[in-house]
Amino acid sequence: MTVMNVILLLVILHSCCCVDNFDTEKCKDRFGASLDENFALFKPTWQTSTKGDAVASRAVDGNTNPYFGNLSCSQTDPANDLVWQVDLQEDIYVTSVTITTRADQYWSSSDSYHVYGLLVNGGSLQEWKCAEGFFPNTGETKSVTCHMPKKSNKVRIQLLKPEGILSLCEVEVHGRKFDYYEYEVNYALRQTGRQSTVFIEDKNPYPAILALNGDRNTYLYDSSCMHTSTASYPAYWSVDLGKVITVNAVTLTSMDLPRYLPRIADFDLRIGFAEKNDDENYENCVGHILGFGSAETRTIFCKNPTRGRYVTIVSFVNDFFHLCEVSVHGDELECMAPEPFGFETFKIQDSQFNSSSFHDSKHGPENARLNFRGTQNPQRTAGWVAQNSDSEPWIEIDLLWIVTVTGVLTQGRAQYNQWVTSYSISSKVDGMTFQFYVEEGQKKIFTANSDRDTIIRHNLRPAVVARWFRVHPVTCVSYCAMRLELIGCQNGLYGTRPPQALGMANGQILDAQLSASSSDADWEPKHARLQSNGNGWAATTPAGSWLQVKLPTQYLENLVNNK
Repeated sequence: MTVMNVILLLVILHSCCCVDNFDTEKCKDRFGASLDENFALFKPTWQTSTKGDAVASRAVDGNTNPYFGNLSCSQTDPANDLVWQVDLQEDIYVTSVTITTRADQYWSSSDSYHVYGLLVNGGSLQEWKCAEGFFPNTGETKSVTCHMPKKSNKVRIQLLKPEGILSLCEVEVHGRKFDYYEYEVNYALRQTGRQSTVFIEDKNPYPAILALNGDRNTYLYDSSCMHTSTASYPAYWSVDLGKVITVNAVTLTSMDLPRYLPRIADFDLRIGFAEKNDDENYENCVGHILGFGSAETRTIFCKNPTRGRYVTIVSFVNDFFHLCEVSVHGDELECMAPEPFGFETFKIQDSQFNSSSFHDSKHGPENARLNFRGTQNPQRTAGWVAQNSDSEPWIEIDLLWIVTVTGVLTQGRAQYNQWVTSYSISSKVDGMTFQFYVEEGQKKIFTANSDRDTIIRHNLRPAVVARWFRVHPVTCVSYCAMRLELIGCQNGLYGTRPPQALGMANGQILDAQLSASSSDADWEPKHARLQSNGNGWAATTPAGSWLQVKLPTQYLENLVNNK
């Protein structure tokens, strides 16, 4: 058996990004790979030894039952350095692995295995590390994401516990096919490009657009590659995607120059919101990149998905710089791992709800919580109920900071045949008026419920970025009554995290980042810090005055709630 590109992943388990009972769409890991696509399913497997009939293939049979007695889990004999391996039978970029562990009450032998990473290519061996951790013995299904995808056709899991037993109930391997750039959306295709200088030979220019035409021909004189002159150092090439997206990978094709040293061998890959090519306006996709072969096509994955409109390649080779094709891959979603904000779990507190009216104190907006069944002490009904005389009812939620809302879930009132059959939504951020959600220039009306308890979900594309969110019942049965939940991200692309101060109070934001329209020596902008001992900032000319805080690049797209 020929060993090809054996890869072993070292990972930390964390909860899968899909939200049970909430996310009806395909879920992705941070490299854009679908967690619903399993490259290991029914593929050939191998393990160091086999206990009875607990063969390795049980872990790729699609059965995630965590109980060994149901013949769904593999198991080895006790030994050192135990290994389980699957042959994917194709080259892919492995981005994440989902593993189901055993739940037997007596089982306690699989809690100390790690998953390591290495790449074997022919006679060479490259080891790489994604993360590390321990698997719980609770029958959980967890997804783990690698720090950086690697091309491979095998995945191996190794137990480090001395005289341990390796038992796996299901292993799923997720990734991107090696040539996925050929059939997925290329956000750079035929967009506007620019470069530091343009090489001209025999009156034929080689501008930036030649790397954006979809042609991976690596021969310069077929007019398929951009080419700079040596007039500027460092040289750069940039593309305007025409809109802000979440970039997770960029595929580059270099020119065929077998007789010369590679001229795309030392470069940065930057993503940002501004056209200006400097460090302040860009995030580095992956760090400094060294080494790129002649006529090579390679996909470079960003360490973290990065929002931006401009993708720039800065070459530090003091020579010509050329590229034959650049494709940019990503997602237009603002939130890639939506989670419920916490209406049902009471993470959203009663004080965050408001409404245009309510039937009486027992029917207040704080009862509008998904699956809420009411309480007796104090007496609260199972849902918000507006007054029948309210001709334009609404319920409002203050989410306390600016968030990304990607979905709305609604139910009727639990005890009575009262529900909302259609509604609209509106939202706002600080200092703004409520804006209705529109589609094709018209206020969008969402179809809602037809019974008491069925959950109706609507995904918002595009998502809503706001702090205050309102649902406006349009048509109702009996009374306008509802329970609801919002889905989205509170901070960033992947799940909910509490807000954090950016550093005015603790000095993390430096004095040099603060400026103002005017001030005097005792009231400078540097004194405009929360809880500072200074006098604060004051403008010497009040009319048209302003205070400015220059934030790092990662905050350029965020709206800031200031106080």
